[in-house]
Amino acid sequence: MRAKRALDRLAALVAPTARVVRDGETEHLGVADVLTGDLVRVEAGDQLVADGRLEEASGLRLDEAILTGESQAVPRGPGEEVRSGSFAVEGAGAYVVTAVGPESYAERIAGEARAFRHPRSPLERALNRLLLILVAVMVPLGLLLGFALWRLEVDVDEAVPRSVAAVVSLVPEGLILLTSLTYAVAALRMARRGALVQQLNAIESLAAVDVVCLDKTGTLTEGSLRLVALVPAEGVAEEELAADLARFAAASPSRNTTLEAIAAARPAPAEEAEGHVPFASRRG
Repeated sequence: MRAKRALDRLAALVAPTARVVRDGETEHLGVADVLTGDLVRVEAGDQLVADGRLEEASGLRLDEAILTGESQAVPRGPGEEVRSGSFAVEGAGAYVVTAVGPESYAERIAGEARAFRHPRSPLERALNRLLLILVAVMVPLGLLLGFALWRLEVDVDEAVPRSVAAVVSLVPEGLILLTSLTYAVAALRMARRGALVQQLNAIESLAAVDVVCLDKTGTLTEGSLRLVALVPAEGVAEEELAADLARFAAASPSRNTTLEAIAAARPAPAEEAEGHVPFASRRG
């Protein structure tokens, strides 16, 4: 329940919106309100909320890692198809929605992923084998006990409860309960450290891991940049490089994560660059 509440808060926090052009006016709408045929405008940092066809694009590059697994941004131009789940990392554009909801490409992929069943862990398979063995042993033991009670001429009203009690005691109910509680406690401890467990047997799998290999899609990393230091070329002063970078960020017609990192660390000069409004001012 704690994991579900955390996921609900996260979903509400990162719920994407779209700038939809209707009747010549731009509206900010949620994903559920976007309809087929709408014209949606995107800028760097926006998520595509539906499948569509690009009507216009100005230096538009999309991050389709969530769909293809490739972290390299892909340039897209007018007339090309774009898919929901992608992120615009550079430039700007507008596309006409051709598929929403269950008909979109991302929703179809998600449906296939939900249909996939993860294999059981070694501990779960061992417990299942133990239960099957006990069931196979319980039947002949129950019959043998009933025959022994019949030979002792025990009344049926007393023999049946005795047999049932003896057979039921063979079921390791405490073992199953203890295993489930162990999984639940481990998942709760991981949640306190910021990790959400979708399946309880993931705890056992993680306990058996020696090395964690990460791919290049940034699945376990944050998709943001931070300017740490400037390393100027030989013969160039750091102050001169910082000023040139700030002017470049201020004069850029479209924002991207690199320019945002530069603007956040090195504010643009007070004077406007080549007639453009300073980058930080346009954002604010």
